[in-house]
Amino acid sequence: MFESQDEDELTPFDMSIQCIRSVYTNKIISSDRDLLAVVFYGTKKDKNSVNFKNIYVLQELDNPGAKRVQELDKFKGQEGKKYFQDQIGHGSDYSLSEVLWVCANLFSDVQFKMSHKRIMLFTNEDDPHGDDSAKASRARTKAGDLRDTGIFLDLMHLKKRGGFDISLFYRDIISVAEDEDIGIHFEESSKLENLLRKVRAKETRKRVLYRWIYGCRQIVLEKEETEELKRFDDPGLILIGFKPLMMLKKHHYLRPSLFVYPEESLINGSSALFSVLLTKCLEKEVMAVCRYTPRQNIPPCFVALVPQEEELDDQKIQVAPPGFQLFFLPYADDKRKVPFTEKVMANPEQVDKMKAIVQKLRFKYRCDGFENPVLQQHFRNMEALALDLMEPEQAVDLTCKEAETELRSSFHGRLSLPKTEVMDKRLGSLVDEFKELVYPPDYNPEGKVTKRK
Repeated sequence: MFESQDEDELTPFDMSIQCIRSVYTNKIISSDRDLLAVVFYGTKKDKNSVNFKNIYVLQELDNPGAKRVQELDKFKGQEGKKYFQDQIGHGSDYSLSEVLWVCANLFSDVQFKMSHKRIMLFTNEDDPHGDDSAKASRARTKAGDLRDTGIFLDLMHLKKRGGFDISLFYRDIISVAEDEDIGIHFEESSKLENLLRKVRAKETRKRVLYRWIYGCRQIVLEKEETEELKRFDDPGLILIGFKPLMMLKKHHYLRPSLFVYPEESLINGSSALFSVLLTKCLEKEVMAVCRYTPRQNIPPCFVALVPQEEELDDQKIQVAPPGFQLFFLPYADDKRKVPFTEKVMANPEQVDKMKAIVQKLRFKYRCDGFENPVLQQHFRNMEALALDLMEPEQAVDLTCKEAETELRSSFHGRLSLPKTEVMDKRLGSLVDEFKELVYPPDYNPEGKVTKRK
């Protein structure tokens, strides 16, 4: 755990500590009532409630706080490695079943009911009891007992030389219901970003109580009561009446329509009713106005069922199926008057030139490559307050050109930043050619705009 693959990479232990620290700081902001604990195993010293050897409980189950984060910071980097060796030390002998036992005892010491219990196991050892079948068997048995009591065991496996083989041991003890087909979907974590992404994917957020402010009073509701407030009607379509098709206008368009067809296997007789309704609506040129509730806890909306006749081509192949197009109808406040301005149409030459520019600037977009700079600075300010820092760390705006050179040199090009030089090189003279086609020779983008009379 204390040896890295390359000199520039973090050690598995340092990755684990930084990941746990990140979870703590996130919980302080978003879920400060959650309980977290940190347990080391394979240690020289031991500290736990049942006096098992080589197991050290660094932090009992408790709410995350600044002191706990500061305690974790002592184990970061080379100084943290020395601090760990001096304060806790390394040990080669341990029993994973005893480790799970200690973790289960931490949960049992909590006096109130918890919505969910989870153990995240950080390791780069894929066969911890390869030479001791008895210990391996006890670990599998204890993991099964935890699963039966509602405690989920998740594996956060880290990169090791030769690769991490889950099938050697951990496939039998992890929570299969949570990590189904784990060999395909989850790979060993070689970088801190990958480990953080895996941990966040495992976190589940459940809230039992909801608080509402009404006037000057705080009202506490159970989850079921809150869901009842959101429930308007059972999912389905309620027929209100019929209107002529000519009453449905183009400006009533709200969003893309749905196509409705019967499902005889779910509702017996629906095909016959559907066929009769479709035929009569086509004959009378009317649409059915209904109240539509898509699913539970979703407000109902008014819709129009517009009949659609089956269409066949010359070879009797179906082009359009018979059924109803479900159009969402707007409420009064959905309608608005849009101020139309005079349009200046682009000529084909201008359009072709812009198409060439767009084609040159296309790239594969990754949403995780661009963080919200305002939100990130807000989190850093809160972290500085919680940890009693003199000043917060400044978040870097990844969309800012000024930060490009600095960050790319600091992070060796690993960040997704605006590559303005590459963009200019790709475009070449296209931008200037486009300006000549669109703007007059004396155009000044920073000049005053002449108001039209």
